Amino acid sequence: MKKANLIIGNHTDVGRVRSANEDYYGSFSNDNGDIFIVCDGVGGAKGGSAASQTAVKTIKKHFENLSSKYDAKEELKNAIEKANEELKRISMENEEYANFGTTVAILLIGDNFAYYAHVGDSRLYLVRDNQIYLLTQDHSYVSEMIKAGIITEEEAKFHPKKNIITRALGPKSNCKPDIGEPIKLQKDDIFILCTDGLSNYLDNNEIMSAALKSEPQEACINLVKIANDRGGADNITVQIVKVVNVDSLEENKAISKSKKIKIALIFLVAFFATLFAFLLFISNESLFENDTLKSNQYIILPRDSFKTQDNSDSMLNESKQKIEVQMEQKDSAMQEDSIFSKMNIETKVNVIDENKTMEKKNYQEKNSDSLKEKNSLAPKNEANGKKENVQSEEKNKNLENEKKDTLQ
Repeated sequence: MKKANLIIGNHTDVGRVRSANEDYYGSFSNDNGDIFIVCDGVGGAKGGSAASQTAVKTIKKHFENLSSKYDAKEELKNAIEKANEELKRISMENEEYANFGTTVAILLIGDNFAYYAHVGDSRLYLVRDNQIYLLTQDHSYVSEMIKAGIITEEEAKFHPKKNIITRALGPKSNCKPDIGEPIKLQKDDIFILCTDGLSNYLDNNEIMSAALKSEPQEACINLVKIANDRGGADNITVQIVKVVNVDSLEENKAISKSKKIKIALIFLVAFFATLFAFLLFISNESLFENDTLKSNQYIILPRDSFKTQDNSDSMLNESKQKIEVQMEQKDSAMQEDSIFSKMNIETKVNVIDENKTMEKKNYQEKNSDSLKEKNSLAPKNEANGKKENVQSEEKNKNLENEKKDTLQ
């Protein structure tokens, strides 16, 4: 079991009336946890003392023999039953112990929990956050009357049968224990175990006040003193257990879980950061290639050409030379087209000149033939001649205009 850090105090006293102390307590620690026991013996001075001591020693031995893993509630029950069996055995072997018996209250602390059980009217309290809680219920005659509504708690303090118990360990008693539910420990929790020699003289708030005012051992001594000062008619026994620090398996598990979550978050952040960097790198590479393609419309340079400065200069020079060759070829083609265009214009002009010359010659020949007829057809011919001259001049003008248009 994982063990908490505890401060322990205990004290017992015979009181102001009794001649012998029939109470007995025990506290011990091992790998199975921390065990605290308070017993109040009954059956006379000799019998009561033997019964309480036997019960404490038997319960201690039971827990010492347990394995490291066990059911705490079940083993509390088993320990009490073994103690009862031992008392029966002793009573059968010795007649003077025929009617002896004892109450018992047990507190087991382990794995950051408090487990408890009791038989009789010995009590267990818990003080937490300035409040006190009675964890056990007395197995007594007056307690049964209170539950039945016959008397009040205040009336029970002064009832003549308040010391009669209905359960106890012993050969002739009902020893069925009440097993409480586990209580999760908190820092500064205070557990108080006591016999009725204390609880009959102090109320719950007085017990809490004393436990909070001093450290456990001093508080135990002060409580016993108060009980004695108020009468001390019975034996008085008290144990106080204060939880200083809780160091449980559950806390370690919580810390371990928290660490695992933090590590997982770190890895998750690192993964997404790496992924983002990779995507950013791919995006930059793509943009670089697009810019290269746009800036080199005529020649696409391979990626290897950017590895060194020398290779880059070489490729750029080669690109420049190719572009110059392409430009020279384009200029040459344009010059050839210009020459051919000029030759076609000149050829066309020559053809027009030849046509003009032939037409002029024909015109002259026609005029020569017409002269022969002029004398006979003077009036008519004169009119016709003027008309033809006008037509010829218009034709010549048209040829001249056509030549000019062609040259343009």
